[in-house]
Amino acid sequence: MLEIRPSQERLTERLRPILELLDRQRVVTTMVQRQHQTRQALMEALVERQQLAQIASKLRQPHAADIAHLLEILPDDERFLVWSQVPAGAGGDVLWDVSRSVAKSLINSTDPERLLAVCRHMDGDDFGDVSEFLPEDRRTGFLDSSR
Repeated sequence: MLEIRPSQERLTERLRPILELLDRQRVVTTMVQRQHQTRQALMEALVERQQLAQIASKLRQPHAADIAHLLEILPDDERFLVWSQVPAGAGGDVLWDVSRSVAKSLINSTDPERLLAVCRHMDGDDFGDVSEFLPEDRRTGFLDSSR
């Protein structure tokens, strides 16, 4: 017999690999920080790059709404880390799907070049909806550079 699971449970299962990567990152970062070797900074950078690459790879699969849900439930530090790995082409859809407060915090935490890359993938209406969160000087700059 076919079992029908609630959509929240299915969503959690689809996002589980990303959440597990974040958990692993916390554990490995803690282990590396406990080591008192001269190579600690090198090890931290190597581990971080590897984990970011794994997260970026996993973020190519889910739908933008699923990524938005993930960003909504993460604490700020992990939210910004995951957001930094969302492909620019999907970023506009993700911004559209997150709450206004999360969209504002993501936009304010994103460097201008990456934000411009995300905005270039948005249609005019979607850009208009999220542009209200941009400071006036950045909004004008984005409009000028997207022409």
